[in-house]
Amino acid sequence: MLADLKHRSYPQAPPDALEAAMAERLAAVAKRGLLANWPDDVIALVNGVPITKADVRAAKRERHARNLARKRNPVEPVWRPAFITVFDNGPIFPYGGKWTGIQTHKHYWTVERQGDQERLRLRLLIMRAFPLGYLPTLAFYALWQEAFMRQYHHPVAYRPTRHGRVVAWALVRGHDILELRAVRPSISQEILFQMGRT
Repeated sequence: MLADLKHRSYPQAPPDALEAAMAERLAAVAKRGLLANWPDDVIALVNGVPITKADVRAAKRERHARNLARKRNPVEPVWRPAFITVFDNGPIFPYGGKWTGIQTHKHYWTVERQGDQERLRLRLLIMRAFPLGYLPTLAFYALWQEAFMRQYHHPVAYRPTRHGRVVAWALVRGHDILELRAVRPSISQEILFQMGRT
């Protein structure tokens, strides 16, 4: 039975009829102008528009960039509670001097460790939120740090005298601080008291 199926011939259209049908289809497509001036890298037709490999790659790169931007930069900034800390390490060689830090639940920014532009921006943000009688300019930054440590004195075991800390609100988008706002002193003292750090 299988031998009969192998050698059995099926009726096929004559080659002239196939060529005529293909020529007829190509003439219909060419009449609409779809095959005229196609580049070599065309891979598909969508609604009569040729799609090239370069178009597919560009769309993929754009989609990839959109997804990375969405993941790296959340659209909506969020207000988070933060601690603003200023302390003096004294003359210890690598880490001596006055330091300013901003700490939220998940991040900690040391102002002195940032790049030049970011350091300037963070210093001015903090000085605007807590003016303490000084204009928010870099000329008064060292004096402002001293005033901050006196005004918001917060002793800790390892630094009992020259340490200041206050609670603030930070507008955070990803890893960037966009704005700082001071919390009323009574609320910040209450929060510190509840944490057992007064």
